[in-house]
Amino acid sequence: MRLWSWIGRRGTASTGAYPRDPNMLRRAEAKEDVESRKSDDTTVSVHRAKVTAAAHLELHGVGSYFVTGASDGSVRVLDSKNWKLNMDMTPLQAKVVKDDLAFTPSPILTMHSERSDSIVYFGRSDGSLTAWDFSANSWAWSKSKVAQAHELGVFSMTDAGHGTLITGGGGGKICVWDVRSRSGPTIMKSFEAHNSRVRGLCSDDSFTLYSTGGDRLVKFWDLDHETCKREFIAHDTIVVDCTLTPRGLATVDIDGLVKIWDERAATESARFQLPPGVPLSCTKIADQQHWIATTTDFALYVSDVRTFREVITFPSPRAQTRVVADVAVGAAAFNPAGTRAVVADAFGCVHGLSTAFVSNAVLDAAQKIHALA
Repeated sequence: MRLWSWIGRRGTASTGAYPRDPNMLRRAEAKEDVESRKSDDTTVSVHRAKVTAAAHLELHGVGSYFVTGASDGSVRVLDSKNWKLNMDMTPLQAKVVKDDLAFTPSPILTMHSERSDSIVYFGRSDGSLTAWDFSANSWAWSKSKVAQAHELGVFSMTDAGHGTLITGGGGGKICVWDVRSRSGPTIMKSFEAHNSRVRGLCSDDSFTLYSTGGDRLVKFWDLDHETCKREFIAHDTIVVDCTLTPRGLATVDIDGLVKIWDERAATESARFQLPPGVPLSCTKIADQQHWIATTTDFALYVSDVRTFREVITFPSPRAQTRVVADVAVGAAAFNPAGTRAVVADAFGCVHGLSTAFVSNAVLDAAQKIHALA
């Protein structure tokens, strides 16, 4: 199932867009349905610079939110129900105490949040790492609010459970942090992993880690001993990111080629090519284990690793009229269920995607899998 746009346009940039169809993929709604509905797909201009990172945040008993960060260091929080900017949750733009600004204008390169936690971690271009507790509406660390993590920027992050955060730097180094202490994070391990930027990190336990980089390599690490247990050349060009799926390790390169690997044998089991766009990241949707979401500079693509088909495609509205050199999309994020998402662009806009489209795609994909079985 392919959904070319959530704003009612069909087609691609190469084939041209059809006239706007406001009722595309929408059922006719009764008046009372419209009155009672609290959310809809929308586009919100929330940043004055390119949006470079996005993450989902679940505050138990409060609500579901999407956090976005931009190249000017700004942070915004959107309510996923109505896509409104939550002005009560933008502390990173205000002075916490006198002369203490939460974020200097250092570009945010990556963000990470754990499903059961109210803390969002921010990796910046100056190599620093910081965190904000959105439940307490305060710094996550009381003493050292900002920790120096890498020399050339923090480009990738993941967690290994039990209060362990892992960061990858622009110089090829990987740092393993203990972030449980409220006083500040502590580096437990630090080692050279790649001879260029660490672009992708993924782990499903606290003992092992996969990493990818510009050296075309995928490496499998024993974190306890800080040793590389396996490494192999995965692609012919830069390996942008990696994620673990039930079918094996998924990797994507800068040309949009996705490969599925047998983790133990380090052998390729399948591959498929993404539509146009330079991949920026690749991640598994938490509750849709067989779905991987690849964010490119053109669109967000969701693929099913069982059928190697596109499930959903969300191009940026600006991608319809862009020239080749333009970068339309900057970041994207899903909620764990895969029913709400944001696609953020290079012009400071965040496009909220509602369950009306994603849920239909979930049902359609499940029916196809059942038919194949």
